[in-house]
Amino acid sequence: MRWRLGGLVPVMSARSADVTRSAAGRLAAETMLLPGAALDPAIVWRPRDEHRATAEVPLGGRTHPVDVEIDDDGALRRVVLPRWGNADGGEYAEHVFTVSFAGEVAVATGGGGRQLLPRSLEASWSAGPGVFFRATLDGVRWR
Repeated sequence: MRWRLGGLVPVMSARSADVTRSAAGRLAAETMLLPGAALDPAIVWRPRDEHRATAEVPLGGRTHPVDVEIDDDGALRRVVLPRWGNADGGEYAEHVFTVSFAGEVAVATGGGGRQLLPRSLEASWSAGPGVFFRATLDGVRWR
């Protein structure tokens, strides 16, 4: 894992089986942002109620159960999953990882269509200091 500020300045670098397992959990959560990926036949969906379902996402030799919540209009509001990490700075273990979304913005896709994306998000671990990452979508550039 490598984090860079502005894509240029190295901030953090780590490599281990724990980091790889944690990254697989993050990817499972991020898959829910891409309808084409979330509808992959390898992902099994289990409905919970009219606003929630669980996606069983196979990644990295494990199945990651990702709870997905939508609002009355079908907008993504939250994903929750047990994710491997050292959220509290201690030993790696499984912790509840939550990403909450607010608002939506329609963006043009590279093929001339439009896609709705969350306007903002907040990510947090059940252990640790709470929200550790916030982002707001200002624009999209397709490559």
